[in-house]
Amino acid sequence: MLMLRYYEGLQRCVGLYSENGDFSPDEIDRLDTLYKTLREQFKWSSAVKRIPLDFLQGDRFREAADNYIRPLLTKGVPSLFSDLSSLYNHPGKADILEQLILELENSIRTTGQYPGRAEKEPPSTLMWTLFLLAQHYDRRGQHEIALSKINEAIEHTPTVIDLYSAK
Repeated sequence: MLMLRYYEGLQRCVGLYSENGDFSPDEIDRLDTLYKTLREQFKWSSAVKRIPLDFLQGDRFREAADNYIRPLLTKGVPSLFSDLSSLYNHPGKADILEQLILELENSIRTTGQYPGRAEKEPPSTLMWTLFLLAQHYDRRGQHEIALSKINEAIEHTPTVIDLYSAK
């Protein structure tokens, strides 16, 4: 939370802060440039990768979300959906996330890799992708699909307690 306030303060200092999160196209371009510069300087910072998901739209949102989600699925971060859940309040972003995560699932399932990558993913990446999809579908009220995804994740790796708590 402290880090988020730091970036909020930075945005205020450069005149790119909005109480309600509404920005003009020019402000979005300037914010995108700011956070790209920050990502180069602070490669380890998850905040500089996550914050742009709040203001980017369309293809730029999809690209940023893809770059944000992939390493967290590979690492196996159970709280990924919680981190992304506020995006479901932005029109269209849940649809983009669904399309993106389904593409990742299909690629991992068929090739063992993310789209466009040569490196094989660990088997756990599919399980975490299924876990994320289950939470996604649950949030969208598609409970049968959510249950199917979480059951598949449990069948894949029955020793992960987080899966049972989501079920």
